[in-house]
Amino acid sequence: RSAPSGSAAGMIVYGEGTQAAPRYDTWSGSSWSGSERSAQTTEATIRWVTLAAAAVQKNRKVMGSLSSTGNLYVQAYDGDTDGWTSLFSITGGLMNAAYKPFDIAFEQNSGRALIVYYNGTVRQVTYRVWSSTANAVVAGPANFALGSYNGAVSWVKLAPRPGTDDIMLV
Repeated sequence: RSAPSGSAAGMIVYGEGTQAAPRYDTWSGSSWSGSERSAQTTEATIRWVTLAAAAVQKNRKVMGSLSSTGNLYVQAYDGDTDGWTSLFSITGGLMNAAYKPFDIAFEQNSGRALIVYYNGTVRQVTYRVWSSTANAVVAGPANFALGSYNGAVSWVKLAPRPGTDDIMLV
């Protein structure tokens, strides 16, 4: 399977210094917009940022950012309005900010995003499902047991299977 020909638009998200709001910029296919903008304010210094884009709903993205205090903030982007909406946050410092104990991936056919994160409980992660067409969290929070693993989760990776709604938790 080859990549489509021609230029493609895109987005970059990142933490900047001690800023509490994730920054973002858009790519037109040939150049950056040049206007650095901020998403919804979170708190503390941002350590990790993940962005996932919907394959079936144009201009819909979900971003998660983990602060230096171990709090997770999840936001949805609407490209039609160029605006961010806070979906949920997990506070209380449950996550170790030295690692990335969360991830986001979109189902390839439905346009739903799976958001998985460590919840502070040994052998367990929590997940939620966000719908790009309903623009809402439609499932969760729900816990998922990790079998015989007996420790804190330091890293979460989700891998979607191309052409399906299957997502693997690694």
